Formats: sequence, structure tokens, C-alpha cells
Amino acid sequence: MLTQPIPLSDTYHRRTNGKDVATQILRVDHHQFASKLLRERISALDEHHRIQMLGDNPPDEDIPIVFNGHVKLGSPMQHPSLIIDIEKCNASDRAFQAFRRKLSEFINTALPTYGHQLTSWLTSPADFQIHEHRYLKVNYESTVDWKQVTDHLQCNPQFYGSPRFDHALIQLTAEATAFVWLVFLFRCRIPNIGPMEMDCPLKLTRVKALPKACSIFVPLSSFIRGAVLVPDSEHQDEYIVVDHIDSDMFLRMKA
Repeated sequence: MLTQPIPLSDTYHRRTNGKDVATQILRVDHHQFASKLLRERISALDEHHRIQMLGDNPPDEDIPIVFNGHVKLGSPMQHPSLIIDIEKCNASDRAFQAFRRKLSEFINTALPTYGHQLTSWLTSPADFQIHEHRYLKVNYESTVDWKQVTDHLQCNPQFYGSPRFDHALIQLTAEATAFVWLVFLFRCRIPNIGPMEMDCPLKLTRVKALPKACSIFVPLSSFIRGAVLVPDSEHQDEYIVVDHIDSDMFLRMKA
């Protein structure tokens, strides 16, 4: 399976007929990217099996997400936290209101979509452990040239001395996408289910933020790419989407 790009000259001489060259070269690039993506997902699956063989307590290192191999958590906190402590420490933050209830509802709703048949309602006890992460790597296929692009997203209250909580574009439903503001990245182990990682006039695109109390859980597989949103100084809780940050975002916003 191809993992290294073929030089442009070799592609021209070996894979085209000398006519409509650009289209044929782009098709070769697309095939190369597809092969690389398949290779990465196979490697992620192998890594998942390796972690499973370590038992119930794998090391807190970067763990590839198997159900969609384009995202990866990083910068784990040294020790896990109890879910009740997370609620207490963030009691003044409306995004964490009813955190346990929201997590239980999300788990019971999301697990069946990944093939898990639940026989009873799963709850999050007070001593349920949460492993916080503060970095998310997202690989995605550019809509411009089909090549892989990587975004490095931070969700860190102390990123070089200052808070940094990035934005992202996610697949909210099968038909709809949405912009989100990262609040808290984490993974947790659900008993008898296995590990699950988640993680809440110029023709400008304007989006309005929902109240923090409306925070939601988003599975990492739903992340498409990072995004840049600029606060609108004249309208509270409204943001302007910077769609000219690169060609891929421009095309996604025009689609």
C-alpha cells in the first residue's frame, strides 16, 4: 500500500496519457491519499488491539481513536479526576451544569450508534473517573486538493500562561455541520463496554453562541477540522467565521 508520494514527473510519465493532465494527476493524488488513510486506520486498529491486551489500565499516553482514525487526543493530565470533583471545581461555570446527567444521557444515546446494544440505562456514579486531555489533533482531507491537512486544537486553561480554547467544525448530524467552542476534552472507560473517547452587507458568515448552560457532549469522530471564529464587538455572543483562513474552509462554507 502506498505511503510515500510519487514524484510529479513519474506521475506524468507513468499515469497519464498526456491529455487533460491536471485531472489525471489529481486522481492519482486522491488514490494516494485514500491508500494512506486506509493504512493509518489499520495502524490505529492494531494499536487499539495492543492497548486492549494491556488490560483495564492502559498507560495515559496519546491514544488513537479507532472508530474514526483521523483524530487523536494528547496532553493528558497526570492523574484522572472524579466526575463529582469536576462538577464541584467548575460549579460557577454554567457549561458544567448537570454534567453527570448530560454525560449519562450522551452515553446511552451515543453507544447504540457505535453498535453497542444496551440492556439497561447506564449511569455515572460519583466516583466515575474522567481522564482530561488538553490537546486534540485532527487530520482531514482538504476539499481543494484531497491532500491530508492537520489542525492542532488546544483546550487548555494555561497554554503558555494564558487560557486557550479553540473552535472546530463538527458533523452535528448526518446532514448538518456546526461550529463549536471547546470547553473540556476527556476520555473515560465505561464498564463492560470498553474505552470511549469524547470528549460540550459584507456577506460574512455569522454564528451565534448558545448559552453555556446548553453545552453538549461531542464524540471525537464528529470533528471535521479546526476553525477560526472572531468575536463580533458590536453583537454579544456572536462570531464571524473566518472562511478565508485557507481554501478548504472557503469551499466548505460555500458548499
